[in-house]
Amino acid sequence: MNITPESLTFLLTLIGFYFAYFQWIKTTREKRVHLLKVLKVQLDCLGPWIGFEGYGYGEELTLEQKFENANPFKLIYDTASEALINLNMLDSLASVDENIIGELNQLYYDLVRIKNIQNFRNLYIFGDINTSCELARKINEYVCNNKIKSMDEFVKIIKSEREKEMLERLLTYGKVLHCDIIGNKDKSARQHLEKLKNWTQKELIPKDDYVFIMFTFIVLFGVVFGLKITEYSSVFFWLAFVFVGSFINMSNGALGSTLFKIGYKKNT
Repeated sequence: MNITPESLTFLLTLIGFYFAYFQWIKTTREKRVHLLKVLKVQLDCLGPWIGFEGYGYGEELTLEQKFENANPFKLIYDTASEALINLNMLDSLASVDENIIGELNQLYYDLVRIKNIQNFRNLYIFGDINTSCELARKINEYVCNNKIKSMDEFVKIIKSEREKEMLERLLTYGKVLHCDIIGNKDKSARQHLEKLKNWTQKELIPKDDYVFIMFTFIVLFGVVFGLKITEYSSVFFWLAFVFVGSFINMSNGALGSTLFKIGYKKNT
C-alpha cells in the first residue's frame, strides 16, 4: 500500500488529536471519581455521628432521651468533616446539580451549628463545675436505680435553684441540637446527608461516554478514508477497527461501562 506524505500527515494529526482528547477525558474522569470517593467516605463517617441508621429524634425528646441529654457530662464527639465537606470540593466537579450544591451547603451549616451549640454547652457546664457535677451525680443515681418515670418527677428531687436552672438549659440545648438540627430521618441534617449519599453513590456508577465513542469512530473513519484503506482490501479496514477499538478499552469506561451496567442489571 502506497502511503503518501499527505496521508501520513493526516493520520498523525488525527491520532495526535485523539490521544490528547483521550488524556483529557481520562484525567477529568479520574479526578471526578477521586473527589466523589472522598465525599462518600466523609458522608459515611458522618452517618453514625448523626445517628443515620436509626429513626433519630422527633419533635420532642423522649423520657430516656431527656435524661440522656440533661447529663452535663454526656459527650458528643466533634467531627472535622465540616472543614472538609465544603463548597470548594464542588469547584472541581463538573455537572453538579444546583439542588445538590444546596444540600451540601445546608449540611455544612448544620455541622457548624452543631459545633457552636456544643461549644456553648461546654462553656456553660465548665463555668459552674460544682453544680454540673452534683447534677450529673443525681441523674446517674436516678437512672441506675431505675426510677425513670417522668422528667417532672425527677425535677421534684432537685432542691437547688442553680441545678434546676442548669437542668432546664441543658434540656434546651439537647432539644435544639438533636430535634431541630440533627432531627430524624425525615428532616434536618439527616435528610441532607441522605440525599447527598444517594447522589454520590449514583454518580460513582460508570456512565456511558457516548461523546467519546462517537469521537473514536470519527477517528476510525478518518484513518480509513485518509489512508484510502478501502481501495486495497477490507482486511485493512477491520485491522483499523481493532486498532482504534483498543483505544476505547483504554478510556477507562466508555464501552466498558455499558457492558458493566448491562451485566449488573441482568444479575440484579
